[in-house]
Amino acid sequence: ISPQVWAWHRSRVKTMREVVDKMLVILPFEVDFYRSEGIEAEFVGHPLLEVLTPNNDGKNFRKRYGLDPEKPLLVLLPGSRRQEIEQIFPDMLSAGKAVARELGYELAVGIAPTLEERYFRTLYSTNNVKLIKGVTHELMEYAAFAFVTSGTATLETALFGTPMLVVYRTSWLTYLIGRLLVRVKNIGLVNIVAGKKIVPEFIQHRASARAMAQAAMEILEDEQRLLTMREDLRKVRGLLGTSGASRTVAERILAIA
Repeated sequence: ISPQVWAWHRSRVKTMREVVDKMLVILPFEVDFYRSEGIEAEFVGHPLLEVLTPNNDGKNFRKRYGLDPEKPLLVLLPGSRRQEIEQIFPDMLSAGKAVARELGYELAVGIAPTLEERYFRTLYSTNNVKLIKGVTHELMEYAAFAFVTSGTATLETALFGTPMLVVYRTSWLTYLIGRLLVRVKNIGLVNIVAGKKIVPEFIQHRASARAMAQAAMEILEDEQRLLTMREDLRKVRGLLGTSGASRTVAERILAIA
């Protein structure tokens, strides 16, 4: 998988040009980027398309995890790294509670397989919040809306067509360094692939509970915005090609071996 030299540390391209004969890339815009730098590139599709297939079994999923079948599901995806969670989750949780309370949604947190439920129970006020571990993709599929920590999870959520907002917060030193180095307008991978901001992003000090809750409620109460967002997410899926990236890569490697 290509390093994200289009986003930061572009100086690495010089070394890549010297040692790489051809790049097989998984993001469509990377082709033009590498070709503009004198490196041959081919888009092979995104491997997520090989593993993310809808189950279409929301009724049984809700029953299995004790979710109210009458309430739409609001999902929080705080990520898997504890340092990141400690920065993001308190405000994400407060915002999620406010939205769920105001609009009558059921609130669930997707817990990464590497974390324990007691970690969240001990540190955060999770009464009346469902903590569900190890089924993140199902939560993405069945959510009516999601708060997603920036990263690959935004693209995964997009592939299920689920409306979302993107959240990211880090230490101020890391953030300031990033501002100097990062060369992209948007931080969410879903927006980067789309080439425009199709879902809202809440970064650093802008990721307050109040701001996120207000934005989510405005979207959820505006059917046209929801329809537009779902259509834009459908287009993102189309931009990522078709299933079979792994096979294509294997064939290209064998062809030059």
